[in-house]
Amino acid sequence: MTINRSEGGRVLIVSRELPPAIGPHPIRVAKLAKYLPTFRWRVAVLTVPVDHAWAVDASMVGDIQGTEVIRVARLFADYIPPTDVRYRPVAGRPDGRSDPGANTGLRQAMARLLLPDRDVLWAVPAASRARKLVAGFDVVLTTAPPFSTHLVGAWVARRTGIPWVAEYRDNWTTNPLYRRAGLAGRIDRLMETMALSAADVVVTMSQAAAAELALRFPKIHERVVVIPNGFDPDDMPRDRGRPDHFIITYTGSLGEARDPRPLLRALASIMATDASFAAALQMRLVGNVDAEIAAASRGALGKDRVHVDGLMPHRDALEIAAGAAVLLAITTTVEAGGAGLTSKLFEYLGLRRPILLLAPTGPARDLVTALRAGEIAEPDDEAAIERAVRRLYQAWRSDHESLARSNDVNQLTRIHTAAKMADALESARARKN
Repeated sequence: MTINRSEGGRVLIVSRELPPAIGPHPIRVAKLAKYLPTFRWRVAVLTVPVDHAWAVDASMVGDIQGTEVIRVARLFADYIPPTDVRYRPVAGRPDGRSDPGANTGLRQAMARLLLPDRDVLWAVPAASRARKLVAGFDVVLTTAPPFSTHLVGAWVARRTGIPWVAEYRDNWTTNPLYRRAGLAGRIDRLMETMALSAADVVVTMSQAAAAELALRFPKIHERVVVIPNGFDPDDMPRDRGRPDHFIITYTGSLGEARDPRPLLRALASIMATDASFAAALQMRLVGNVDAEIAAASRGALGKDRVHVDGLMPHRDALEIAAGAAVLLAITTTVEAGGAGLTSKLFEYLGLRRPILLLAPTGPARDLVTALRAGEIAEPDDEAAIERAVRRLYQAWRSDHESLARSNDVNQLTRIHTAAKMADALESARARKN
């Protein structure tokens, strides 16, 4: 596969997120660390101590074996616990809830008062450590959120002249999930403007996210590149084929920002008129599921049809997802505006199961449509959701499911992501020469 001509070098990745911390963001960083050496880039990661993670997934640590990891604690970590919940290994819970930690009120106050986010308490010692480290590196890559990580990159780049790549896994001030009102919002925009002015290359996850940034910051237009997420073939379980029941499986977080209740009402409507559908339907929710959502699911569909697995190791979640008849993805404007393109969608494509995507107009819909990988509806349009589910059910019953073509899916792997990132690192270095 000749997809990169990298000269290579050493890159310091500054990221609060890294396995064994759980979630899609640590996985993105780990996969870059795993595959960038394929393109002659040696990787070190500057991150937080393991006990700064709210939950851990030891199964992902293998991806960073051989990677130099430098862990720096945030300020006051001995006095104020750095997480929202008690540190614990991943284990399934029937309700999917997390255990509350101490000093919750204090941490909430910090989240409101500290700018751009409370992780600025990590950014300060991280910047000091990064400046001492960069003499041995060719490029610094910061990846956010939290967005205080980009302040580390801007500060180090200005003081040392090292090339800097700023990666946006989510957009910052253009994103309704992070947007603040009043003085805090104005300060956030000022910090983002100052930071981006120092970046040699800015990475986003989608063309829509790139367009948002270019509209807000037109001077960086030529420095923005799109490097989507992907799936790692090494993580994909074996194909289980068609399941015996019409199992709709969701992996990830469910709560206020991603509310499945319109889907639940659509499913209940179909059940009321189609006895065969009611007999075949099952729902499986894997991840950090809000207790109210779990209860609403059981109330709408029946306790015997809904299984809530709770948090579990990433590869175990993929193993469950591989047995689904339909994989459910939900993206809303509340969490990412119109630019959201969740990494989960790429793993769903890699699993080669039909997808039910509930999302507004944007890159997620464009991807599923282009690959003909499933059905799409607005997340709150119950009638459209019902029609989409009926089509998926009939395709499952007749064993004529719509799946993305293997050749298309094979272009969406993590190694392609790493190849594009290697090009971005080279571009940043070239701007300094």
